[in-house]
Amino acid sequence: MGNHSTTLGDHLYVSVTTQWLRGVKNNGYGITFYRKIYEFSADSFYGFSISANGNFVLSRWDGGGSSPITLVNWTYSSSINGEGTNTLSVLIEDSWIETSINGTLVATVFDDTYTEGGVGVMIGGDQEVAFDDLTVGAIAPLD
Repeated sequence: MGNHSTTLGDHLYVSVTTQWLRGVKNNGYGITFYRKIYEFSADSFYGFSISANGNFVLSRWDGGGSSPITLVNWTYSSSINGEGTNTLSVLIEDSWIETSINGTLVATVFDDTYTEGGVGVMIGGDQEVAFDDLTVGAIAPLD
């Protein structure tokens, strides 16, 4: 997993372009955000993933080897270009997490468990995925 550290607080934008190349089509790949790395236990973070079979999921890992907590169940989206190129983005404002695929909003949830940490990419299972144009930015609160 790649990881870029950020302490942008509770206003964050992350985007990445993906290209699925080969492997198991129902495994996820995507963005990790607000990732906290602990020396003696598993990481804590959020993950927004898609799969080559056209589904997406939003989960939270709470470290210590725990199983992910699903915030949005695996859901089919016609916005996903299965085995093609996709742009994933996450916008967080005041603990509201908005996830988009190729410019289409697919889910919005409220979760204030984590509000700072690293940003990166992830690949689950036996597959090969290329990532490009990782963008990380702070979003200024609206007055």
